[in-house]
Amino acid sequence: MDSLTQRKKVIIADDHLSVREWLEVILNESPLFHVVESLRSGAELEAVVARLRPDLVITDIKMPDLSGDQAARALRTRYPDLAMVAYTGFVTEGLFLQLIKCGFNGIVVKRSPASELMRALEQVMNGEVGYCKTAQHTIKVLVEKHLYNDRKNTVKPLLNDRNLVIIRLIAEGNASAAIAEALGISIHSVNTYRKRLLDKTGCLSPAHLVHYAHQHGLIDDIEP
Repeated sequence: MDSLTQRKKVIIADDHLSVREWLEVILNESPLFHVVESLRSGAELEAVVARLRPDLVITDIKMPDLSGDQAARALRTRYPDLAMVAYTGFVTEGLFLQLIKCGFNGIVVKRSPASELMRALEQVMNGEVGYCKTAQHTIKVLVEKHLYNDRKNTVKPLLNDRNLVIIRLIAEGNASAAIAEALGISIHSVNTYRKRLLDKTGCLSPAHLVHYAHQHGLIDDIEP
């Protein structure tokens, strides 16, 4: 591929200018890609994708206004064939599963070498899934836990009914003792559930967990 018209059109979204500039350099130096727009917020993505019709979107996850995973959900609904790669600072088991559900074709951690990023992008553009080595390690763990089908790139349910009940009780402001009494279990069991919920979802705190539940429509009837 020599001319710009033959290269795959790419839109980048990341709230850090240095990251956007670095991605632009390595992608534009490649004979395969051409960056047509660089955005600092997920809120701009849908309108720009509609206008420029790219072949590939590379987006950070945590951004102001609208997160990359929220933007990806909307894009996947409207553009089922659009290639999307999450370019994130970290990837926990919970976050990986969340990103797959959002419709990402690839996941690359920012500390990965440029060679891993480019290989993942090429795999995605060839109709495959593309993951950096860190994400591949996460996949191995999830497959062993029977939470992810790597052959079909599908996710099994992350949260069971008991998990959802506990999240709801946390969102309502109940402490561990009150949750234990309501469910007829020990406080130790409640605390174990809480820790496992954070691990599963990739959340860092109970408040983050409640925010996650609201984002994913798990407790829509409770005011945030």
